[in-house]
Amino acid sequence: MVGTSCSIIGGDGSPVTLKFRVEWDASSLAAARKRYDPNVFGLIVRGAMGETLQAGRSFIVERTPVDTGKLSSSIFARISGAAAGVIGTTVEYARPVEEGWSAHEVVAKNAPVLASYKGGKVAIYGKRAMIPAHGGAHMFRDSIPRITETMARVFRNHLGQALS
Repeated sequence: MVGTSCSIIGGDGSPVTLKFRVEWDASSLAAARKRYDPNVFGLIVRGAMGETLQAGRSFIVERTPVDTGKLSSSIFARISGAAAGVIGTTVEYARPVEEGWSAHEVVAKNAPVLASYKGGKVAIYGKRAMIPAHGGAHMFRDSIPRITETMARVFRNHLGQALS
């Protein structure tokens, strides 16, 4: 195995997704295929990717700020190819939580005033409110090194000497 790659994908305003891929050099791939039946090799790779993705999902959930729990519970992990996978969320506000936002004004549109309910208390803000800037939680970005280390270790453990 040559290495692993991981990148955050999606444009502005889109949910956050990490894409992972295991990269093989020709000699490692040939050695692994010699050592294992092709069907068994495929199952081992899928198992290692699944283990990596679930660990990665856990790392991201640990770092995710929780208000209602919707964002952290929406984070999914899925195998997306022979040696590839994604960890992401479909929650529309995930990107601002990940990357942060600048100060901005919010105006009530569907109600006469802005209000929030948290911890059994109602807070009423009026027709307009200024939302202060926030630096971002970076739960996806900051998990990348830990996930790529885990991926390398898991694949070495699953495929052993065939990757040496």
